[in-house]
Amino acid sequence: MGYADSLLAAGETVVRRTRQHWITLFSGAPLGWLLVLASLVGVFTSNWVRGDSSGGIQGSTADVLGRASAIVLIGGIALVAWQALRWRSQDYLVTNRRVLMVDGVLNKRSLDTSLEKINDAVLEQSWLGRLLDFGDLDILTASESAVDRFRKLQSAPAFKRTMLDQKHLLEVEVAGSGAAGRMPPAGPESVTATAASAPTAGPASGLATAQPGGSSAPSGASGGPASAAGTGSAGDSSPASPEQITDTLARLADLRDRGAISAAEYEAKKAELLSRL
Repeated sequence: MGYADSLLAAGETVVRRTRQHWITLFSGAPLGWLLVLASLVGVFTSNWVRGDSSGGIQGSTADVLGRASAIVLIGGIALVAWQALRWRSQDYLVTNRRVLMVDGVLNKRSLDTSLEKINDAVLEQSWLGRLLDFGDLDILTASESAVDRFRKLQSAPAFKRTMLDQKHLLEVEVAGSGAAGRMPPAGPESVTATAASAPTAGPASGLATAQPGGSSAPSGASGGPASAAGTGSAGDSSPASPEQITDTLARLADLRDRGAISAAEYEAKKAELLSRL
């Protein structure tokens, strides 16, 4: 497991992993390559001087030039090797939560940006970048640093596309979690069940249903649509005041509009109530 993988949080997965393009091996260590080139020229020159002389001062000069060229060559190779180690230690990650960059050989440095804080991404590719598949990616965020700059990023278009896809998926996940935490709107069926189970408050609650043996019970106990509106049973012909009848009809009309009772049931109950006047 690499250093970047040790920074991942619980439940965080890597979707895409890349680093800078291999062209940075040349552009990142120009002095090293210049020393290598200079040493090769020195070796060639020392061999030419040695071959054109039979000894003496020219031979000594060739020896000194050859040794100096070897030292310069070793220094140039060391610089190029160090740049190669830096390149190999890089990690540019897109996870399901953030964008993470890690670099450094001995001393590590990490930079991460949460996907929800990304506002925009600017990709620039030269003709050489399009040919060799690399580019410069600037990530615009809501943080104080404002811009995260990824230079000479390998497969930069694919990296940007993956980053935006994961940002969209995260937004959908957050929106779904928020919707799941809210209660769904009550439909006609739930309204009817609530009205049937709860006692009716108001004038209509005074209506009672005749029970066998001469006892009476609150009209809401019957559980049907009519009892939800506070009305009595079909056999109850007790008189009621006009205010009670009007209030009950209003409740029945509301249940009919919600689809809890049919129009025929509403008309039947309406006729029953009007007969009590």
